[in-house]
Amino acid sequence: MGSVEALKVQVMMVGGRRCGKTSVLAAMKDNFETQFADTNLTIAIDDFDTLEILTAKINEINDYFLGDKSRNIIPDSNPTDDMMKYTYSIRIAGKKGKIQVEFIDYPGEWLTDKVHHEELRNLMTETQVIVVVIDTPHLMEEDGQYNEYRNFCYQTTEMLKTALDDGEEGEKLILFVPLKCERYLNDGKMDQVRKRTEEAYANLINYFNRNKKKYEVAVTPIFTLGSVIFSHFGRDKQTREIKINNYKTPEEAVYIFSDINVKKPSPKYCEQPVVYLLAYLFKMAEQKKNKDFSQGTFLDKVGIFISEKFLNFASASDYDEQKKCVLKRLKKEDDGYHIIQNTLKF
Repeated sequence: MGSVEALKVQVMMVGGRRCGKTSVLAAMKDNFETQFADTNLTIAIDDFDTLEILTAKINEINDYFLGDKSRNIIPDSNPTDDMMKYTYSIRIAGKKGKIQVEFIDYPGEWLTDKVHHEELRNLMTETQVIVVVIDTPHLMEEDGQYNEYRNFCYQTTEMLKTALDDGEEGEKLILFVPLKCERYLNDGKMDQVRKRTEEAYANLINYFNRNKKKYEVAVTPIFTLGSVIFSHFGRDKQTREIKINNYKTPEEAVYIFSDINVKKPSPKYCEQPVVYLLAYLFKMAEQKKNKDFSQGTFLDKVGIFISEKFLNFASASDYDEQKKCVLKRLKKEDDGYHIIQNTLKF
């Protein structure tokens, strides 16, 4: 009687080589716990592999703040070898049933590797939420000449257009998430980051614009570290030219501490992609509950009524209530935030 699982949703993390997709997942989960501590929502990791990987990423971020704060930080640039799937469950405290979310995180190199194109396209076709992760210094610095080699905007655009054309009906959520933005926030340049993001993905945004009833599209930058800011790309000591690796991107992206007294990360807005995601999920769950009831047989309707009234399963009205609460915390503008297309009425 009734649905134990109201909804299953796939979220695909899209982006180039070492742009920070796993960091986004770790930061979102970690900051959700802080920002939503006073609510009755919970996000739980469903498997130990996900827990281990994200814990390691959080520890890596915290380790930046250990030791001598006067030193430069050069983040690890080694590529990820395998596609990873991270599973979360979202629950309303005191209610039975859950929304299960599976995050897909693939190696950025796959976008330019023909061997994996079909697999990626199929995954994109099946997904309901796309999170486009952007390495902001490569987007902004040196007139953006390294952006395409790092963020793969063109490959991302063309593959998504092909995949989404073949995808299922129903509203989809698209988030463009610039990372490593602390320097531009401090310099008051986040509006420039937003504009450059929308320019870099203009063809993809135009594609979404052709079907305004299907795609909710927003730019939602996050700041995972706070006092660690981009400084410069490493240069050769003799020629003073930027050192370039085999991927045609700078070999070293150097970060510095803006405040050497800070002993831990001071993230900002890292919960916002989750807020957008939750607003989407609760709307989809509400729609599914209403559809199940309206299209069900008489016995189906009786079962749903009993499960919600007497067995305490979450109802459509429960999800609608949670959606309204979440939307109160959703950031829509300033600091680079911009809802490009508001299909879901956020």
